[in-house]
Amino acid sequence: MESQTLYNKLLRDIGNLYNIEADDYDVKIQVGENSKIKNFKAHSVILRARSTYFRSAFFSNWAKKEGDYFIFKKPKLSAIAFQIILKYIYTGTIELDENNVKNNIIEILIAADEMNLCELVEHLIINLKNYWIKKDSVKQFNQIYQCNGVFSKLEDYYCNDINMYQEPELLIDSNIFRGLNHGVLQRILLLILILQIGYLMSIMK
Repeated sequence: MESQTLYNKLLRDIGNLYNIEADDYDVKIQVGENSKIKNFKAHSVILRARSTYFRSAFFSNWAKKEGDYFIFKKPKLSAIAFQIILKYIYTGTIELDENNVKNNIIEILIAADEMNLCELVEHLIINLKNYWIKKDSVKQFNQIYQCNGVFSKLEDYYCNDINMYQEPELLIDSNIFRGLNHGVLQRILLLILILQIGYLMSIMK
């Protein structure tokens, strides 16, 4: 049996911990608030291995513990977004074509950044422009701006994307400027200026 086959089987077996209703979990995660609360079960060893956010929580004891279980509460995160992230943590996969992913990509991106899932953040940023929901662009930009780490990563990515030099309108439709937070508007106008300068420099070489 080839080593790649063994590796794939290992990943599949670990992923099964997400799919199977296991009884050896030691983490309870409460997501959402009011009538939209949903409880998830997880294994601390998996969370620690995959996320420095959870690793710090377990080792620094700021994760609350009740009996044999670690307790996390994420009231600002939707159950749909967290379920997608939890599946990624266990399986290393995310289906960008799924409606749940496309419709919640900003929330997933911000949550992934908070949990220090760097590869997932990078993957989402690269694919974000393909799933940008134009009718919600104002809400999305304002939402991202609240998370400076994600906003900075987006700026860095678009500043290094040659396609954005040539088509800065992919980043934002001028028709939505009116609804933007003042800080968002300043940052985006500066970014578009940088993109235009980058484009001019590229064609002058």
